[in-house]
Amino acid sequence: MDKLFLQSGDFVGVTFWLVSIAMIAATVFFLYEGVKVKPQWRLSLLVAGLVTLVAGVHYDYMRDYWVVEQATPIVYRYIDWLITVPLLMIEFYIILRAAGAALGHGSFVRLLVGTLVMLIFGEFNVFKREDARLILSKAHDALKPGGKILLEPHTFDAVYEMGNQPASWYSAENELFAENPHLCLMESFWDEEQFVAIERYYIVDGV
Repeated sequence: MDKLFLQSGDFVGVTFWLVSIAMIAATVFFLYEGVKVKPQWRLSLLVAGLVTLVAGVHYDYMRDYWVVEQATPIVYRYIDWLITVPLLMIEFYIILRAAGAALGHGSFVRLLVGTLVMLIFGEFNVFKREDARLILSKAHDALKPGGKILLEPHTFDAVYEMGNQPASWYSAENELFAENPHLCLMESFWDEEQFVAIERYYIVDGV
């Protein structure tokens, strides 16, 4: 098969290229500067370098995928997030400790578990109402006096609109739901008793 190269008019591919190079450059910077800072800050710069290195490698793969398929490689994005998001949480914890914040191992565990839960489920509103209240209650208990929780909730109108979307479908060669060519059939429902939107996905394998 002939090798495919990035075209000058391919703005998506060029963006992937620029981001991958920027991430690699950032990795060199973090690792180089990490030997010059005070000892308590070195680990945070090392973790930052790991984050940018992982992201740079994945963006490089995503660029190649885009050039060949002209489609967004969702699987690489999720692999990248599963690695970099927990690392960013760890870095946040390390920075707080280096700055003198009094954080115990329990805070680290809560941060890690919360990060993984939100990453896996994607949105807070996928939880049942009682589970969401329990999560918020535990998050509130972990706060210091005067601490705040930042959420980006959907409005009622936005959720209602999601539950009343018409049925639709699309075809894909490779994505999150299946690795083979397939059809994805989607339908939405609005539960008037629970005031929740339900989305269902049906995958029809094309092989």
